Amino acid sequence: MKKVINNIKSKKIIMIFTVIVLIIVGLGISYAFFSYAKNGHRKNTITSDKITFHYEEGNRTITLDNAMPMTDNQGKVQNDYFEFYITSTTPDTIE
Repeated sequence: MKKVINNIKSKKIIMIFTVIVLIIVGLGISYAFFSYAKNGHRKNTITSDKITFHYEEGNRTITLDNAMPMTDNQGKVQNDYFEFYITSTTPDTIE
């Protein structure tokens, strides 16, 4: 009878240990998946019917912390900027 009880206890311990390991592995994989960040350096274009937004991937991002209006000259001397340009194929006269 003691062997049966010890066998049941050891199975419970093994199952609890297995469940804990699976939870830790699952959390680790989830964290790795959601914290993965890919920094590319390719040129991208977003196009609508008449307007096209061009930008290049990289380490720079659009940041709006404590953003205040400033002139172009003030903005050009900043270290934290996101470079892009916009083109349009609209006709000269819009009615």
